[in-house]
Amino acid sequence: MMGFKILRYDDDLEQLKDEEKKKAYIDDKTQYHTTNFKVFERPSSAWTTPYVVGHKYKIHWGKVGLDFEDMKLQISDQYKPEDKSIYLVHNFTDVRAKYDIKLDGGPLIEENSIAEKEAD
Repeated sequence: MMGFKILRYDDDLEQLKDEEKKKAYIDDKTQYHTTNFKVFERPSSAWTTPYVVGHKYKIHWGKVGLDFEDMKLQISDQYKPEDKSIYLVHNFTDVRAKYDIKLDGGPLIEENSIAEKEAD
């Protein structure tokens, strides 16, 4: 099972202030912590890892990410309402492809659910 990758991603990190340094930092796999999937432990069927409150983390699953439709987070009983927040940042990639449909030699039915311009 693929690992869950975690990278410290606080706004005040020197590595994130310059786009070239930021790309190098994100691409450097030695900077990531990896948590393995727990099948039979408590909790089961989960990636479990502690976080330090008041920080931001970039997260993703495996080498190329994981295609998922929902994610559940469980907060420890140790977390108190007055504790600082934890921020999780992850990529969102809409993988739809533009396609057209033609049925039995009939007229072309254009697929139009993907905007032509980013602002659309």
